Amino acid sequence: MPLTTAEKAAVLHAIAQLDGKATQKKVRRAAESILGAPEGSLDAKKAAVKEVCREEVTRMEDSANAPAASPSIHPSQAMLGEE
Repeated sequence: MPLTTAEKAAVLHAIAQLDGKATQKKVRRAAESILGAPEGSLDAKKAAVKEVCREEVTRMEDSANAPAASPSIHPSQAMLGEE
């Protein structure tokens, strides 16, 4: 069963609040709280929450492992060496 847009946003917000270091159950409970939904209401969507968590962890790992972007230099500002 897929998450609604609001549920997915709440799960992402919960992950951010918990610094990505929480169990999926804690993420679901935090997302339910954000939504104002009863405790356990996202339990039926465990697989969808797990997928969002997996995607977000992968995204966080990718951004942490990405090389720092070098500042872009406009060709007019480039200094060319003499030959």
